Amino acid sequence: VSEEVERALARMGPTKIGG
Repeated sequence: VSEEVERALARMGPTKIGG
């Protein structure tokens, strides 16, 4: 996953990443 996508996901919802 690119840094841009990772940042976008973290902003929208870190829960999807496993937060």
